[in-house]
Amino acid sequence: MKRRYLEYRLRKPTAVTLATAAAPRVGGHPAVVRVIIALIMTLFAAAASPDRAQASFPGENGRFVLTWNTSRSGVSTDFIATAAKAGGDLRVLARCSYECHHRGGDWAPSGRRLVYVNECPNCTNKLVVVRPNGSHRKVIYRAEILSSPVWSPDGRRIAFVEYRWLASAGDWVSDIYVIRRDGTGRTRVTRTRRSEDQLDWSSRNRLVFSKGRALFTMRPSGRALRRLTDNVVRDSQPDWAPGGRRLTFVRGGEIWRMRASGENASMIASGDSPTWAPDGSLIAFVGAADGAIHTVKPSGEDDTFIGSPVRRGRVSELDWQPRGCGRSCRGPFELVMAGRAERDQVAEVVRASTLR
Repeated sequence: MKRRYLEYRLRKPTAVTLATAAAPRVGGHPAVVRVIIALIMTLFAAAASPDRAQASFPGENGRFVLTWNTSRSGVSTDFIATAAKAGGDLRVLARCSYECHHRGGDWAPSGRRLVYVNECPNCTNKLVVVRPNGSHRKVIYRAEILSSPVWSPDGRRIAFVEYRWLASAGDWVSDIYVIRRDGTGRTRVTRTRRSEDQLDWSSRNRLVFSKGRALFTMRPSGRALRRLTDNVVRDSQPDWAPGGRRLTFVRGGEIWRMRASGENASMIASGDSPTWAPDGSLIAFVGAADGAIHTVKPSGEDDTFIGSPVRRGRVSELDWQPRGCGRSCRGPFELVMAGRAERDQVAEVVRASTLR
């Protein structure tokens, strides 16, 4: 991670800074006392915050981004669109006139950008970044087959899956890559003969993905690989909860919830395409029976019908937009980085004071 991300940013006075401003001189160095007190209170606040306050994508519950599949004369087409959280106000962001596929829409942590994959016959796949109103569309990467783009907690990188033909296996296999949002710095994370897919990136800086029938997590560097599930039925479509301590996934046409450790798995609804609300209060999904959007509490209670924003076709691949947050929001990963920067500042202040 680049050093500038760890730089300490001056902020408006808070209750902590106002209180420590009046701190008495200890050993002739009041600045040391103020910074140390502020650092301690910041770290305690980060440790005590519940899941809702620690989301990598925090804020008010905004719009859904979704994949809208339609078929005419036997030709299937997928659009990327957004819809209001009440299920209406459909806005198509990426469309085409004949046989193309726009899939895998994922909101940036700020809620101000989207990334998705554009597929078309006889052409390379494209990784596309766009604003919610469809403007500032930019292709940042091209390859033969791409899928499952997801944003990092700091909004500066995108992880995705790229497929390649493996002649010895006589099949396509995939690996996970990470790239900067401007399309530079592409880095390969996994090197396996088995395919990974269906990524999500948590605020605790861990990737979850499906591989075979199981779900795995790892760091974005590829280290600390851990298997979460081992089931005869395939587990897929994982989605991290705000705070990165829980996740949902699909098992045999049902929505399940479990801890990030893989423990305490329980079924909460029937359907697919689960996505957590940015405030952590609900999980949205596409119902198995009606193909419409539903919401349910993480406990599995209060399954609520929202409806479908389309009159024909089917929606899938939901993701819920965070709104009203901006750059001031920090998840646990960002708080840890900020804590390290503030710790460095303490050391710098102490070192400077001893030289006076």
